[in-house]
Parts: sequence; structure tokens; C-alpha cells
Amino acid sequence: MDKRDLVIVIGKNSQLAQAIADYIERQDKTNSFQIHFFDRATLDLTSPSSLLLALNPYLLNRELYNSIVLVNTAAYTQVEKAEEEPQKALEVNATGVQNLVQIAQKNRLGILHISTDFVFDGEKRCPYTEEDTPHPLSVYGKSKLEGEKTLKPLQSEGMAMVIRTSWLYYHKAAHGNFLLTIADKLKKGTPLNVVNDQLGVPTNAYDLAEFIVLALKLFFKEGRFREPLLHFCNEGSATWYDYALAIATYLGLPSDILPVSSNEYPSRALRPHYSLMSTQLLKSVYNYHPRKWSEALAETILRLPGNEQKGEKRD
Repeated sequence: MDKRDLVIVIGKNSQLAQAIADYIERQDKTNSFQIHFFDRATLDLTSPSSLLLALNPYLLNRELYNSIVLVNTAAYTQVEKAEEEPQKALEVNATGVQNLVQIAQKNRLGILHISTDFVFDGEKRCPYTEEDTPHPLSVYGKSKLEGEKTLKPLQSEGMAMVIRTSWLYYHKAAHGNFLLTIADKLKKGTPLNVVNDQLGVPTNAYDLAEFIVLALKLFFKEGRFREPLLHFCNEGSATWYDYALAIATYLGLPSDILPVSSNEYPSRALRPHYSLMSTQLLKSVYNYHPRKWSEALAETILRLPGNEQKGEKRD
């Protein structure tokens, strides 16, 4: 019996996990690895016993697989609420990752982990590189940075890669996202106030999924991740106000959107005013060139409920 490579995606209901499933279904049906998705009910990364219960069927039959990689898309992402319950954010975003690391070290598993631009404070005025020192402003950002730190032992062996991304969205999101919220309010004709002094870039989860599949295939071929840390986002830059206007434009709806400063928008969590990230390493090491954020957004708008006409599928 031929051995196969195995991918286990944690966080089945996350928008990124759904994008990975969609990408494989649309573009990579003959992929060379097995892939299984686990939701929190069947694999709770904050519970070591739950982790072992879910993973043991694979770990006890380790000889059936060449390599196994855990793709962690699970996270506590409620930036505002994290300020009220920091321990819960840390439990998921840091302790949970540490639990994965312990199992990975014992069983020679790889980990591909998703992090965020919110590990930066926004004081720079040119795109952050992988070499820049993080300095998170919020509980959420701090918890994600702690999660990154737990992966260092595996990163040094080429067995873990952290991908930082920004303003991630998809047309499927169990808990909502900026795109779905703005689209819903625009359709209802609700006036909107959107901040115009935070600069970043919206990133399409489908594009990130495409890259993740590429990175996994190269890991299985080469036996290690090419980089321990990588920034991934779509090309260009935007404020949240620009983003909201683009959503209205692509939906073909009139926009009653007022730009406001962060000071006018009540928020418990501090956010970076500048969180652009350089993708030069992504381009040079993986030869992957992200498309413009506006192009990626326009395609996703066509997949929203009520916009049934489908855009061209990417090759």
C-alpha cells in the first residue's frame, strides 16, 4: 500500500478552512495528499485530551503516512471582546497552539499556523517585513504573538511555518466579517460610519488557501517549510472606508458611508493605524505573486448570496 501525505485542518468552520475546502474542490481535485477537517466539537485545541482523541487514529497508524501537517485556522478573533476576557483569548491563541506543538514534537508533525498583522503597533510608515519586531497594541494581538512564540522550536527544524495575514474575508463566514456586515447594511440602506485612518489591505481567504496548498505540496516534496515566517496579503492598500466604498461599488449599490476617525469610533481595543506587510519574501521564495485586493474582492462579491452570477474561476 502506497503511503500518502496527510493534512489535518483545525477550525473547520473558519472562513479560511472553508476557502481551503472550496479551493481543493474547484481547482485541486486530484491533489496528492489526504485532507481532513475538524471543528471545535470534535477537536478542541485548548483540551489536550480532545486533541489526542481526534488525532490518535492517525498517530497510532503513523506508518501509513509519509508526512502529516496540522493546519491551524482556529483562533479567538473577537478583537473587542478579548479586552474583556484576555484569558480566553490566550487559552485559544497561545495555550492551544502550545498543545499542538507538544503533540507535533512527539510525533514528528508539521504545523502551518495563521497569525495576524495585529502583532504590529503601526508606528512604521513602510510595509512591515518578517524581520520587524512585533509590538502588539491589543489583547488579541498579544495573544496571537504568544502563539507564534510557542512554534519557535519547530520553526528552527523547518517543521513549522507561521503565515501572518491581514483583514481576511470570504463570502462564507460562520461568525460574520467586515465584508458580510457592510454588504448587509448597504442592502438595507443603513447609513454607515467607517474609519478612514487605519491603513492595511483586505485579503481574500481563497487566495491564501491557494498559497497554503502550494506551500503544503512543497513541504511534502522537500521535507521542510522554506521559511519559518511569511507575510501573505493581497496587493495594494486601503483604509476601512476605502474597503467599504469598494464593496458598495461592486455590489452596484448607492453608498451612504461617512468617513470618520478612529477617535470618533468607540473601541475598547487599540488597533494599528498602519499594518501594511511586505510580500517580497513570499514572491522571492515561493514565486507567488498575490493579485490586487480590489480584483480579489470583486470576484468574491459575485459569490455573495443574492449575487448568483458566478465570476470566472481562477486557474
